[in-house]
Amino acid sequence: MSSNGKVLGLTALAVAVSVALSLSVTVIFNYTYVNQQFTNIYTLIAGIKDNQTVTTSPPIIINIPPSNQSVPPTNQSGNQSTPVPPVNNTPPKPVPPVVNNTPPIPTCKTDEIYDPVTKECVAKNPQPSPTPTPTPTPIAQAITFTAVGDIEGDTAGTAVYNQLKKQNATYDFVLGDLGYAKDLTWFKQTYGSLGDKMYCVGGNHESSNEDGTAALQAEALKYCGNSYWFKSGVNLFFFFNTNGDLDAQRVAADKGLHNTTITAGVKNLFIISHKPYQTGPNQHHPATEAPKVVAMFASLEKSIPTGIKTYYISGHNHVMAQSVDKKFTTTGAGGRSHYTCGVNAAFPFCDNVHFGFLKVNVTATGQVTFQFIDYNGKTVK
Repeated sequence: MSSNGKVLGLTALAVAVSVALSLSVTVIFNYTYVNQQFTNIYTLIAGIKDNQTVTTSPPIIINIPPSNQSVPPTNQSGNQSTPVPPVNNTPPKPVPPVVNNTPPIPTCKTDEIYDPVTKECVAKNPQPSPTPTPTPTPIAQAITFTAVGDIEGDTAGTAVYNQLKKQNATYDFVLGDLGYAKDLTWFKQTYGSLGDKMYCVGGNHESSNEDGTAALQAEALKYCGNSYWFKSGVNLFFFFNTNGDLDAQRVAADKGLHNTTITAGVKNLFIISHKPYQTGPNQHHPATEAPKVVAMFASLEKSIPTGIKTYYISGHNHVMAQSVDKKFTTTGAGGRSHYTCGVNAAFPFCDNVHFGFLKVNVTATGQVTFQFIDYNGKTVK
C-alpha cells in the first residue's frame, strides 16, 4: 500500500469514530475484527488507486448496542456476565374464590320441562288441580233418647232397664247414682251393654266428697267422664258432673256456647246432670240444696245464643216430674225407692208411684216431645 492509501484509510476511520463519538455511542472494539477491517479498507483503496476498480467487499459492521441498552458488565475474566433480573419481593394479592350460589339446573325427564320460577322439573302438560269435593251438609234426622237416674239392681231397677233397652233409642243417658253399690259392676253389665250410644254422668253416690268413695269416684270418672258435650243434628247435649269442679265446667261450657262452630244450626240445647237446676214443690232434694249448681246453670243461661230452646234434665229426686213449659224435667225413678212429690202451677206433674224413665222424640226440624214410660212399657204421661 502507498502512503497516500494509508492516509486515506486512516482518514476514513477517523471520520467513522468521530461520528460515533458525536452520537454519544459507546464503541467497543474487537481488535481482531478491526485489524481485518483495516486490511479490507487498505485493499479497497489500493484497488481504487492501482486498478481504478471497486471490488465489492462485505459491509463494514460495527457492533454498537442501542443507546437505551446498557452494556452488560464484564467480570474479572473479561467475559460479559449474564444480567440478573430484579427480584419482586411484594407478595401477590390473594384473589377471592368465586362462589356460585346458583343451584345447578336439574336434568328433567322426557315428559318434564325445567321451570325457572320454581327451579324444578314439572310436567310438560300439567293437569289442572282437581276441584275439591265439598263436604256434604249433614242431613237433619229425627232422633230419640231416653234418660233415667237413680238406678238400682233390684227387681224394679232391672225391669226399668229391660224396658228402656226395648225402646232402641238413638241415645240412652244415665243421670248419676249408678247402682248404689261399692263398684259399677252391675251398671256396666246392664246399661254398659248398650254400647257407644249410652252416655252417663256421676251422682252424689259416686263422689268421694258426698256419699261415695274415692275408688268409686275414680271408676265412675274413668267410665263416664267428667263433663263433655256432643252434637246431633239440630241438637246440642251438655253433660255436667254436679259433684265436680263447677267453676271449671262453667268456664268450659261458656266457651262452647260462644263458639259459633259448635252452636251453628242448633235449635235445642239439652243440659244433662244429676242434681237439678229447678224443682217443683215438696221435693226431697230441692234445687236450693245445691246453690252452687243453681248458680252455675244461671250463669250459663246468659251465654245461650238467642233462638236456641233449652231443656234441663236431671235425676237426684226419685220421681218423674216436669215443669209446665217442659224446660225442667226430673227423671229419677230408675229403681230406687220413691221420694215425696208435689205440684203447683209451674210444676203441674209429679209421679212417685211408677218406676220408669223419660223418652224424648226430636223431629228433623227440631220439634221436641216428652213422655214418661214405666217398666211395663205404659205411658205414664
